Amino acid sequence: MNLVAEIGINHHGDEKYVLEYVDKLIDTKIDAITIQYRDTQFYKKYKKFILNDSVYELISTKIKSRNKLFGVAIKDYNKINFFEKINTDFYKIIEKDLENEELMERILLSNAKKIYLSTGMSSGDEIMNVLDRYKRIDKERVILIHTTLSNKINKVNLESIRFMREKFSMNVAYGSHCEEYKSILISIGYLPESIFFYVKGNKFEKHPDQEYAIDLDFVDKLIEEVRHSQLSIGEYNKKKIFDIEPEKSVENL
Repeated sequence: MNLVAEIGINHHGDEKYVLEYVDKLIDTKIDAITIQYRDTQFYKKYKKFILNDSVYELISTKIKSRNKLFGVAIKDYNKINFFEKINTDFYKIIEKDLENEELMERILLSNAKKIYLSTGMSSGDEIMNVLDRYKRIDKERVILIHTTLSNKINKVNLESIRFMREKFSMNVAYGSHCEEYKSILISIGYLPESIFFYVKGNKFEKHPDQEYAIDLDFVDKLIEEVRHSQLSIGEYNKKKIFDIEPEKSVENL
């Protein structure tokens, strides 16, 4: 199970700030790091979030130099060729872009090792329609992400991980948008293929993914808690396991 830290656009278009994110994250035990590349309309409206291509290239180089995976949550299919050239390991489809046929087609034809499809804005029937449309989908390469566009823990609905895995016979990851990080720990019991969570630094008071992002300084501790909690999953069988003899526990009273 990979742990994926998502910078998203929490860099505010600040080149030094985004590199600070990367430098701190590559010093942790995170498995992968993603950044977003939005569509042209978004950047026309929010020019401050634009990063130069050279910055994305440097980000990729830094991440891969530490044997971590570099991923892009992408909305502009015109940039796929560029991200192919800088050896992007995986792509993430976000928001309603499961319905963006041009983007889907081009990403499926890319060299990415894995493609993650976020389902936060899709129903089960809508997901089935997408999968029916792309009959050639390699289910070892394409992974669904369960997320909900609510930051409240009572709306997380982790049971959807198991539901989608069984209904679509596909691996399912978990993308956390919950304000309580413990939902990440609980999700481990549903055996997600990966866990995605947003991160935030402290240069700005507010970030686009502020409410559910994990503080950069807490990432190491979170990873430690996840990996420790993972030890409790065990195997799909039933064995006699006892480290403590009942009688001795009474004798020690």
